[in-house]
Formats: sequence, C-alpha cells, structure tokens
Amino acid sequence: MDFGRNTPVIRRALLAGLTAALASAPAAAQNLLGNPGFGGGLDSWSDYGSQELSNGQRNYTGADVAGVAGSGSAQFLLSAKAGNGVAIGLSQCFAVVPSQSYNYGARVLLPTGQPTGQARVHIEVAFYSAPACEASLGTGGSQSLLIGTDFPLDDSAWRGLPAGVPGTPASLVSPKTAASAQLRVYLMRDNAAGGAMANVDNVFFGVNLTPVALQRFSVD
Repeated sequence: MDFGRNTPVIRRALLAGLTAALASAPAAAQNLLGNPGFGGGLDSWSDYGSQELSNGQRNYTGADVAGVAGSGSAQFLLSAKAGNGVAIGLSQCFAVVPSQSYNYGARVLLPTGQPTGQARVHIEVAFYSAPACEASLGTGGSQSLLIGTDFPLDDSAWRGLPAGVPGTPASLVSPKTAASAQLRVYLMRDNAAGGAMANVDNVFFGVNLTPVALQRFSVD
C-alpha cells in the first residue's frame, strides 16, 4: 500500500475512531454547585449556622487551592466565645435526581496558630422532597475532620475532605423521592476552649468522579 497517497484516508479513519471512543466514554463530571471554587467572592452561597458576630464569621480570602489569581476560598472563623455545637459556614441548594449516585467533597486549609483538637470542619448533604429545599428527607451524608488531629496545621497544604487523598470524594445515593438537596460546609466546635479557623475551596457535588478531557490529539 502507498501510505503517502493514503495519508488523508488514514487520518480520517483515526479521527473517526477517536470520536467514537470519546462518544462511548463516561460523561464528564458535572458539578451541580454554583461558584464551587469561590471565584472572586462567595456568590451563589448562603450563610449556614450562627449569624451572631460574637460566635464567628465567614469571609472571602485570596488563598486559593491552585494559587489562581482572582480566585480564592471561603474562610470560616469560630470565636473562642462560641459554645459547643455552634456552626459557622455556607450552604447551597440545588435540584437533584431521585435514586441517583452522587459524589461530594472539598479541599481544606488548616492554618497554624490555632488550638488543635477543638473544632471540626464538616461537609454534609441534606435531601428534600420538594424543590428549593423544602420538605426535609433528612441528612443523606456527612463527613468531617478534626483540626490538628486528622491533619497537622499547615499554612500551605490543602487537605482532602473527606479526610483522605485530596480529590477522592465521599459518595451517596439520593432518596427515591428527592427533588432537591442542600450541601453544607462549616466549622463547628467540639469543645469550648479556644477559637478555630479553616479555609474551604473546590467544593464538589455531582455525578462521576473523573472528567473525560481531550487535551491534545494530532495525526501526522
């Protein structure tokens, strides 16, 4: 065969094969959250937990898990005056499909200069049988890590939540009557000694874990 004369044919065949392979691959991961990486602020998120300034506050900060300029993270500050069970965090409501498997998780920064073993960073999901997070079906999944115990304090290391390999999510299945869900990420005291602080970024709730991406392909 004259491969020189048939090069265009070979290229078309290879590209057709690649297209077919991508079409049969799993769908790309879809994050159902708005502004999951806190690009420029806390838009799309609502306050969760205490609204009392004496208990703490939630802020936007420029510390970003990937060091991207113009992006940042949510920072939760829990006051030393806050009692046990006081939460400071954010939440978001979104539509879901009944009886569907979902993954969820986040990245967390635990700055130095705070007590250890005093507070936990939580991520949890609650399901609802009506749109707009009405008619509660209860909590569908919850993960947490104890600051300074599950991971040491570090001003630059972003940890995984759940407490494992970063990017490895928790999983759950929505109830058969679910119409919406609320994801909550927050800081909560375990006992009443000392304040606590944590940054949260790249929050995720969606179907599939690994997106399919064609980065580069060429046929010479």
